[in-house]
Amino acid sequence: MTGGRTTFAQLLAAAGWLFGATPEIIVSEARSPRLSRARFAAAYAALHGGERTQAHIARAMNRDEATVRYWIAEATKLRLDDPVFREKSDRLVHLARRRVS
Repeated sequence: MTGGRTTFAQLLAAAGWLFGATPEIIVSEARSPRLSRARFAAAYAALHGGERTQAHIARAMNRDEATVRYWIAEATKLRLDDPVFREKSDRLVHLARRRVS
């Protein structure tokens, strides 16, 4: 897509790279603190950087909107307390805002 925004798939790939997981594992039912942080950061970036709705994020990650709201709330808390998480989520927000050619 010429001049379009970063796709959600690209955002998930970047989250996977930053948090050491594949996009498929991030959207899977697997559980671990590392995967939770990747999900939190991807959802936060998609909402705050990519101007995507919680409904879009929920569909893209095979979850319900309540789960996405929880992820975004957790990301917001982590951003206050964890500088490494804040830096990683900032990178994802920046990516989500980019236009790709």
